[in-house]
Amino acid sequence: MGHGNLKKIWYSPVVSRLKKEWNSEISWDEFIVMCGKLTKTRNSYRKRNNIPNEMYRCPKCKSEHEVKLELITVGSALYALMNECVISYDEYEDRHKSWTKYQRKHKLKANGQPK
Repeated sequence: MGHGNLKKIWYSPVVSRLKKEWNSEISWDEFIVMCGKLTKTRNSYRKRNNIPNEMYRCPKCKSEHEVKLELITVGSALYALMNECVISYDEYEDRHKSWTKYQRKHKLKANGQPK
């Protein structure tokens, strides 16, 4: 297996689900929920295909530990929509700015969870 698969987020089932569930009228709260569903889709795909998480060597204990995959972020999902030509670059920029304002106002992490 190539090393790129260990860090990969946007497997084809995840992209398909993103494109299927995308709606230009979606609220940020709904989009956050969708990112959670995308994360579950990614994790299920990795498990079904026996794709292990990346490992790192701890400098203190000299042991190898598994790196836990983070939740798919709103910004990452927006970028994927642009990358798949679902939204334009200008729409991506506008939505990303809007997300950043919403995120700050509601004190949210990049994945939409409270800080």
